[in-house]
Parts: sequence; structure tokens; C-alpha cells
Amino acid sequence: MKVRDYDYLKQKVEEVFENKEVLSKELIDDVYHTTRNPLKVLAIINLARAARKQNLKNSLSKIKHPVLLIWGKQDNVTPIKVAYEFQTSIPHSDLRVIDNCGHVPMMEHPELFNRYLTEFLSA
Repeated sequence: MKVRDYDYLKQKVEEVFENKEVLSKELIDDVYHTTRNPLKVLAIINLARAARKQNLKNSLSKIKHPVLLIWGKQDNVTPIKVAYEFQTSIPHSDLRVIDNCGHVPMMEHPELFNRYLTEFLSA
């Protein structure tokens, strides 16, 4: 089974990050050890299945509160085109795009992520 192979998992984790500077052996090890726990793997699989099944696109326009969308420009898990769709669909949304960033902007560019979040919460 490929998910039990350390090098395979390392490659998959690396694909999620555009900014490779934040990748560490500890992070890869943590993902690897998570996949060794059958209950955690089952929870992740169930979460992924639920995310695919539940398309809330038609409900986005009903959101009444301000929403901040922070997106990695090079996100290959949830591509940037989805961010623009969300921004168009959510009435009071603010989109911030971070360059040289994949799917995890809070880890890849924490200072910029926190600045955007602070500005949004302060407004």
C-alpha cells in the first residue's frame, strides 16, 4: 500500500506546499505517523468523502457576515479559480491571494497570513 511508503508520502506532502522552505522532516514524520494509525486514516478518508459529496456552492450567497478568503496562488489542491468563484458568490467577502504559496498559507507564509487576518478582524 503506497500510503505506508515514507518516500511516497513525502512526495505527496511536498506537492501540497509551493513554499518548500517550510517543509521539515518533523512535518513529514508527523504525516507518516498519522497514516500508521488506522483510526486517523479512516477519519481523514471520511472527511475527504464528505467534502466531495457536500457541495455548498448554492448556499454561499446566503452568507450574511463578512468573510475573509486567504488563498495560495499556486494551490493545486483547491485551485485559485475556486477562490474567485467563492469571492463572487459570497456577498461580503474579501479575497487575499498569496504568491509562492500552495494549499497551506498559514504555514507557508504565517506573517502575511496573520497580517491579513488581523486587518480583517480589526475592520
